[in-house]
Amino acid sequence: MVTRVSSQSLFDRLQYDVQRTQERSVDLQTQISSGKKSPNYAGLGIKGTDLAAFRATQNRLTQFKNNIDAADRQITTTEKTVGQILTAIGNFRANLVTAVSANNYAQYPYATEAQQVLEQISGFLNIRDSDGRYLMAGSMTNTAPVTLTTPVPATDPTIPLTTAPSTPYYSGDTVDAFTVRADDNQVLNYSVRADNPAFEKAIRALQSVINPVLGPTVTNTLDVLNSAIELLKSAGDDMNTVVGNLGNTGKTLDNFKAKHTDMLEILRGSISNIEDADVLKATSELSNLDTSLQASYYLIAQIRNNSLVNRLN
Repeated sequence: MVTRVSSQSLFDRLQYDVQRTQERSVDLQTQISSGKKSPNYAGLGIKGTDLAAFRATQNRLTQFKNNIDAADRQITTTEKTVGQILTAIGNFRANLVTAVSANNYAQYPYATEAQQVLEQISGFLNIRDSDGRYLMAGSMTNTAPVTLTTPVPATDPTIPLTTAPSTPYYSGDTVDAFTVRADDNQVLNYSVRADNPAFEKAIRALQSVINPVLGPTVTNTLDVLNSAIELLKSAGDDMNTVVGNLGNTGKTLDNFKAKHTDMLEILRGSISNIEDADVLKATSELSNLDTSLQASYYLIAQIRNNSLVNRLN
């Protein structure tokens, strides 16, 4: 009778162990096929909470990087555009200086060239990004910011530079619409609008060459050209400042991006340690479990046979 009780206890224990081993085998097979320790956070126990937090941080930093990449493309486009305007007004100013210095400006088609440069600048300031949005219209990204008046209005190049600029050509608004969240507590503004004084001065200088307003201090063509030369120089200096500010913003964004990249690499390692299965180890353990199961099946069979013999006896 003692033998029967002991056999039943052993049988129950083996059945329990076999069930647990089968469950572990299924788990290992899932790990091997998926490469993951668990299909969900709950299966990772307390580590699942850590994984959820790491994933949230990973998603946030990835979004910051995406924000920075989008802003960087727009900054690059704007820098290139301002650089093209600088080249255009720089070449025209150099031609004016040469003509005035040689005292042959009467033969130089300055008005025609000024009109060409003015149209070039208008095209540059109406630049769009890859999504078709106007970059220099403030928040009115569906509106071309610059519309030239035909004929060119009479323009006085002697307005003091400290006077608030007049921008009748500008169709945008005064909102700095282009900002980027580069980090949790860092939002950077990289907006450049077509009503910027740098562009206003360039447009005013070119319009004054085409259709000048004569007055007490500007009484002849030479006065007009000299005034335009000085105004274009001031415009160029201001544009260089614009480019420099964009460059500084770009460098700051690069620093944030590098920081996020480093942190994301650390997070990838931490996430991998939590969720990625060691397939080789799991395969080895599965093989051992299979051997153990076979032994358990054999013992269960033996106990059943012994129990049957006992009952027959």
